[in-house]
Amino acid sequence: MQRKQETFNRLWHSDEWVAANVAPADEFDYSQIDSLQLFAGRHPAAMHARIERQNWRFAHDMSRNRYRFKDRIKQVIQKLTGYRLGEYRNYKLV
Repeated sequence: MQRKQETFNRLWHSDEWVAANVAPADEFDYSQIDSLQLFAGRHPAAMHARIERQNWRFAHDMSRNRYRFKDRIKQVIQKLTGYRLGEYRNYKLV
């Protein structure tokens, strides 16, 4: 994620700006992300070898997730009805 952030900033800023404003870090800072959850599904078979080779250790305290009141209400409605308020879909599920 850190490399992705640096690469993204290079699209809009010079290398000097990135060096001055994007702190190099061993790990990406997830503290500004409000809702994360651990992946509990199964990866495709093609990804298993790649995942084993990587050092992808993720230890985020899920109790630190911060939701605004309106987002908590939207989550409750989505869990009860399956409908996500305010979401635009330019496709139809078949």
